[in-house]
Amino acid sequence: MEQQKCLQHVVRELRKISVQELDKRDKASKKLQRDDIFKSREETTTTDHLKKRGRPAKQPKALSFERREKLEEIMSQSEKASRQAMKFNDFFKKAWKKDGSDMSVYTPLEQRISTAKAEE
Repeated sequence: MEQQKCLQHVVRELRKISVQELDKRDKASKKLQRDDIFKSREETTTTDHLKKRGRPAKQPKALSFERREKLEEIMSQSEKASRQAMKFNDFFKKAWKKDGSDMSVYTPLEQRISTAKAEE
């Protein structure tokens, strides 16, 4: 559903999106790092240290090839979404700058950028 928001609220939402996407990227990255550590330990570890009685400790499983690919895809998509959100954030923040930029509300109308140029 569409909802009209003021520009400040749009900018705030864009920052939230960027942070959320970076969090997703970091979580996927940590999962991949843990899997790499687990695989390196798995290659060098023997089963001599495991206890002989009682319930065996739950051992983590290595990630499947498909799961690793999915995590890598999540990382790249999240990075891209975060970059795009920040580009829009920077674009919209130009409206409040008092530096005389061509998009600022403080710039006289005849010196402002056209709508078509801004969309471009």
